[in-house]
Amino acid sequence: ELAAEAFTATMVSSVAHGPEAIDLTAEKDLFGIEHSVMDAVYFIGHEFIIYLLKSALREEDAFRSISQRLPERLHDVAWKLICMWDRPILEIDGMYDLVAELKELGYGIYLLSNASVRQHEYWPKIPGWQFFDGKIISADEKVMKPHPDYYLRALERFKLIPGECVFIDDVSANIEGAMYCGIPGIVFHGDAKLLRSQLREKGVNITE
Repeated sequence: ELAAEAFTATMVSSVAHGPEAIDLTAEKDLFGIEHSVMDAVYFIGHEFIIYLLKSALREEDAFRSISQRLPERLHDVAWKLICMWDRPILEIDGMYDLVAELKELGYGIYLLSNASVRQHEYWPKIPGWQFFDGKIISADEKVMKPHPDYYLRALERFKLIPGECVFIDDVSANIEGAMYCGIPGIVFHGDAKLLRSQLREKGVNITE
């Protein structure tokens, strides 16, 4: 199975001039070197994000279009990255209790996610989803993190004050986007205990 982290490799490439420079219809590059699977990952991730921004396509439709630009040997990689990246969704130890405690303490909790239109289908399967007060999904908004409009839209829609919020994300660029809009941020490294400590440093009244 492909690691979920692979899908975060969007709009990045190990090839000069970015994903647009990768001709994955050829078996080898200009130097005679066979294209790696990771180049395919970068390309697929980049192309999929563009689809999310341009239209509310379902993932299967995005796959059909993108696969036409890939050699057949990479179709399985593309299918898993685009249509199966959320299967299974694994709970991070301690996160359910953390979110539940924040909700009990009266804090507003909102999801800001770069995700496809199918997010609305799998959202109820994620432990703790019921504690969230609202969400903004890039496929619905046609804008994505870390663009400032994404955060400003969330602030306006949920009537939030930037300095009273804490934005948590596992991508540092997204934290920088939030901070540009005046929202303090924390880069999440998959450690709920560490996150609790960082939240307390930001003034959030949560237990150790």
